[in-house]
Amino acid sequence: MSWDFGVGDFLDLLEKANNLRKRFINAPTQFQAITADVKHLSNILRDIDDYDPDINLDIQKKGSLNCVSRDCQNLLEELNGYLNKYQELAPEQKSSGVKKLTTRAWKRVRWDQQEIDVFRSRISTSISGLNIVIAGLNSQVAVEIRDLVQNTREEVGRLVRHQDQKKIQKILEWLSSINIATKQADFFNDCQQGTGEWFIQKRVFQNWIHQSGTTSQSERCLFCPGIPGAGKTLLASTVINELSSNFQNDHTVGVAFFYCNFREKITLEEILGCLLKQLSGQLPIFPEPVEDLYDTYQALKTKASLNDLMEILDTTIFRFQRVFIVIDALDECHMADGSRDVLLDQLFALQSKHTLEVELTPSNISSRFLLARLHLDSLKGKISPKQLRNTLTNLSTRLDSAYSEAISRIEAQTPDQSRAAKEVLAWIICATRPLTPIELQHALAIESDESYLDEDNIPDINDLVSICAGLVTIDEQSTVIRLAHYTTQEYFEENLDMLFPGAHSLLGASCIIYLSFEDFESGSVSLEADIRD
Repeated sequence: MSWDFGVGDFLDLLEKANNLRKRFINAPTQFQAITADVKHLSNILRDIDDYDPDINLDIQKKGSLNCVSRDCQNLLEELNGYLNKYQELAPEQKSSGVKKLTTRAWKRVRWDQQEIDVFRSRISTSISGLNIVIAGLNSQVAVEIRDLVQNTREEVGRLVRHQDQKKIQKILEWLSSINIATKQADFFNDCQQGTGEWFIQKRVFQNWIHQSGTTSQSERCLFCPGIPGAGKTLLASTVINELSSNFQNDHTVGVAFFYCNFREKITLEEILGCLLKQLSGQLPIFPEPVEDLYDTYQALKTKASLNDLMEILDTTIFRFQRVFIVIDALDECHMADGSRDVLLDQLFALQSKHTLEVELTPSNISSRFLLARLHLDSLKGKISPKQLRNTLTNLSTRLDSAYSEAISRIEAQTPDQSRAAKEVLAWIICATRPLTPIELQHALAIESDESYLDEDNIPDINDLVSICAGLVTIDEQSTVIRLAHYTTQEYFEENLDMLFPGAHSLLGASCIIYLSFEDFESGSVSLEADIRD
């Protein structure tokens, strides 16, 4: 027991109570009442002894137990002394005479009723105090059990949540491997402070974001067409950030978006899976139908069908009071014939059943903000006011002219810079997928007369971007190096033979040289770590 009245003291107390109880066995009738009291006291002390000795009592309970224990000890000692004074037992000679001798001894005890009542009163007081102590012990045990159960429940809950979270992450990755949040970060980080505020403050946008469920379907679709390079993607990122900021703590409102890209071949199922992934992850409780969909198709080892995705997307949107969906550059998506129309039909069908707000930002022709970026880049290197004025006076108003001027600026650099810039553009244009900066750096470091990649020949990525006259940019979050706009790709593809004659042959030869390096003599590698090494 964890109290000041030591364990040894308590065991001595318990032994005294047991011995005294035995001395009252076969007591005469007039002692039956106090005999019962002594037995009751002994039983309570044994009950206390059964409690876990590691129970930590508070100061008040510990003080009560110490006080009652000492009172019991004093009482038992006095009572035992009283018996020793008045009770003289003859020596036991054989078992058959024990009862007779004990009975004769009890007859010598001369207690009046008043003395018995005093002892009984003190025993009763001790019993009451010990019962209070037991109640405190029970309360303490209950608290410790409650804490243990709570801690166990929390630990089990943590383990279950950990397992659930791992499965949820697998489900979300299965729905879509596209890291859409990274794309949003890339585009929004390109925005200067205040970019798009003019649009956010416009009445048409405020009406769209604050409309009620009674608003007509046509008013719940915000159609934002614009010319290429006008900044629609940056505007879309500003809208997405505004929606996410406004409703990030409101689980009744869902926000999903998708950025189309002319370089990425995408399917309708992948777009719907990406939207479903975002909405499912925003709900406080992961939707069971999505988990069931995953379990079903995991058993089949396939991706979900279009019809099933639409059905589950429908049930998931139903769990929100409102849902906003933003699709940027839908006309740039490389999808099968008719898929774009099917996507629009499906979104409008969902909109007819739910409070679903849709924003679309397709492109037209010509340029504005992209031209401004190229024009600003054309001013680099001008060292006098006259040079600046002449350049500003002759600024082109068409993208193809601006691209031609950018090529002229590239060719006006030193021969090494011009050659490297054209190699950068050729690799980006001809690659069948987006390149990472390190891939591009390695490509430009390949030397035809070497059997290995000389790290001293790897160019700095920032230098490569700077010599490309604003035509190339790096997405910092997704770590992809790309052309500034999809119209840039179109321009160079149309003029590839003129600008980069024999590009595919030259790049193909570089790939063969790279694969012939000594590092690949042991054969192909499959592990990512091996590739990095």
